[in-house]
Amino acid sequence: MNRKPLLPFVALAALTSVTLLSSVAAVPVTVLNQASGVVVDTGSPASPLESNPYTFSFDAGAAADKLIVALSSELSGPGPTVITYNDVALTPVAGTINGKAQGIFYLDAPFTGGAADLVIDMTGFNVVNGIGFGVTSISGSAPGVSAGNVAAGTEVELAVLAVDSFVISNYASNTGGIPTVPVGHVELYSNGDIGSADGAAAYLNGVAAGPYTVSYGQPGELAGNHTSAAVFAPFAAPPPITVLNQASGVVVDTGSPPSPLESNPHTFSFDAGATADKLIVALSSELSGPGPTVITYDDVPLTPVAGTINGKAQGIFYLDAPFTGGDADLVIDMSNFEVVNGIGFGVVSIAGSAPGVDSGSAAAGTEVSLTAPVAGSFVMSAYASNAGSVPTVPMGHTQIYTNGNIGSADGAAAYLNGAAEGAQTLTYTQTDAVANSTGAALFLPVIKPTAPTITEFTLDGSNVTLGWTSRDKRFYTVRFSRDQVDWRGDIDDSIEPNDGDMTTFSFDLNVFGLGNEPRLFFRVDERVDER
Repeated sequence: MNRKPLLPFVALAALTSVTLLSSVAAVPVTVLNQASGVVVDTGSPASPLESNPYTFSFDAGAAADKLIVALSSELSGPGPTVITYNDVALTPVAGTINGKAQGIFYLDAPFTGGAADLVIDMTGFNVVNGIGFGVTSISGSAPGVSAGNVAAGTEVELAVLAVDSFVISNYASNTGGIPTVPVGHVELYSNGDIGSADGAAAYLNGVAAGPYTVSYGQPGELAGNHTSAAVFAPFAAPPPITVLNQASGVVVDTGSPPSPLESNPHTFSFDAGATADKLIVALSSELSGPGPTVITYDDVPLTPVAGTINGKAQGIFYLDAPFTGGDADLVIDMSNFEVVNGIGFGVVSIAGSAPGVDSGSAAAGTEVSLTAPVAGSFVMSAYASNAGSVPTVPMGHTQIYTNGNIGSADGAAAYLNGAAEGAQTLTYTQTDAVANSTGAALFLPVIKPTAPTITEFTLDGSNVTLGWTSRDKRFYTVRFSRDQVDWRGDIDDSIEPNDGDMTTFSFDLNVFGLGNEPRLFFRVDERVDER
């Protein structure tokens, strides 16, 4: 093999005019300070918590952006518990209070000037025999709370939507041995004498995205035990996709006169917004017949996402570059069906999305999965069943609508903006559901190309081999120049990446009439496959 000097090629082949990807990269959460305590109505004198708020001093730390309290107790009465830090009230996380697990509380932007009073006020209760609490301050967290949940027993499940999230939990029971905190978690406290109850609290930082189960342990005969937990996301750049406007509706063949949807298209007015680049509709229905459904916006038909229709979940539809001049008619035409007893629909307009749709899926039941190839994607879903209670949308998703009377069916629709890269499992919940199905579609943000790095260059006679870092769902162009000014010369402008994170490409200079050139420069550009 005859190898010519590589320096002119390697140095200049690495030059690229492509800008770096602005990604939605999370900043990991940092735990700053923590404390815990157990206070019971014993001793001399006793501490009547139902009449005397408990106060202790805590320093959140100069960099703190969130203060979190996990509380367990032995009590009776209506409540609620009120917790303040430096006289500012903490927010209870919805869905984390049940029984003796008195829930998770948090405060964004807490006082950071040193030690301050943290006050646990339970004077709204009739009887408080004891409390156990864990306190943590963190930095690098996003405002608010991502999700919270509580369940009877020693376990509770959470939907973690962002990588490197922070999970804090507490556990309580009426009798038993001293609880043990979840494996791998940092214990805040564990105690077997909280009044006549037992309790514990713990946290885990850096939790991966996806379903997550918090599991406490406790020996002995357990009674009245509950586990609650909350997940706090790390700070991240705003999602690249912006949600502009949304609307929803339910139309059924009832009333006076009824609305025969199989013969009368349903029309309503919707403003996509001046900057909209995509309009999306999620549809559920109670119907029979061949179809299909035809949806138009300002007389332009939407595209049904392949694979999103299953049973009563009538799928996801989208339109790129919709009308942006104000209100326009969105028409749902189901005149191709024999019977349409009712429809439920959710509409969303977005900006910052790549043309087309990445993927769609549907399945019988309450759950469907998609895989986001990049962070910051937008997920839209629809759910329907034949009979049951009103459905609940996936945890962490924004509800567009949920209804228990769509003809004789039930339906719901929701979306998630800024989805993490990787598997996305959407789980609706509904009791007594029959013939239920779920459909979902995933839309990508506009992905700015990233600069590939050339890591390999060989020259064997007139044969050149280039190797560079690459990513899935992109195409690559190899260009040449004689002077580093004119880069209009293409070797190939549609090179598909190899599997993995590296691509190798070979070509013969003679094929392009370049075999006798005394000096050449190469570069690799990336573009996104806009499907």
